[in-house]
Amino acid sequence: ADGKLSSMLWRKLRSLTDAIGRVIPIVETASRLLVTSFTRQAWYRSTIKGGDSYVEDDIFVSSVDPQAYRTFLKAGEKSLIDPATVRFSAFKMAIPRSELNALWAILAFLGKSSSVNPSASHWYRYKHIVKRLFYSEAAVLASSALSSSQILPSPPSKDHISTCEAELLRLSILLRSGSLDPLPEQDGVLISLMQKSLSLHADSFRYNVNNAVHLIPRQNHMKNKSLIRKVWDASNATTLSS
Repeated sequence: ADGKLSSMLWRKLRSLTDAIGRVIPIVETASRLLVTSFTRQAWYRSTIKGGDSYVEDDIFVSSVDPQAYRTFLKAGEKSLIDPATVRFSAFKMAIPRSELNALWAILAFLGKSSSVNPSASHWYRYKHIVKRLFYSEAAVLASSALSSSQILPSPPSKDHISTCEAELLRLSILLRSGSLDPLPEQDGVLISLMQKSLSLHADSFRYNVNNAVHLIPRQNHMKNKSLIRKVWDASNATTLSS
């Protein structure tokens, strides 16, 4: 029964997002609302069961103010939002990993919906959401995850590398599907992602002697043994242990 209910809800949600997407660019709009209007969670006490009186222990946590939501449903009036209460403003770049995973799920679900394209001047989905997915403090390409020339850090773990690869694959699927269209003509965001992901992968060799050894070419790797000999002679294998 629960499975049927869940399946029915997903179908209803898909129909709803497709209908909304015919009117507004749904991924861009959702991205803008997440960045500018989605408020922090807070405790609320329900008044539904007891009329105007509070019901003991009938409390809950929500990112939506129930009173403001009721006003919106009745009168169509949107309440003013204090910028200090916006969730992303409070987090800055310290977004919990669980919420990054939720952002990926939101993009995947909304990206599958039929939608009109946003204006070429609107980039919340790309310059705000994608940047947070990869560069926030719990993300795979956070500044603390990349090496610094002033220190000798530990190499990134295999799980870190594989997670980075998986998230780049997620982004490439969204890009190929057209979910993030239109894309900028000069794509500095994507170029930066490529540079930093390559740097992360290079760190796994630069600071790990066992991995670095595998980069030294061997004669059975290519049929042109003369070329292999030249590459071998040009490589400085002694630096691997220094």
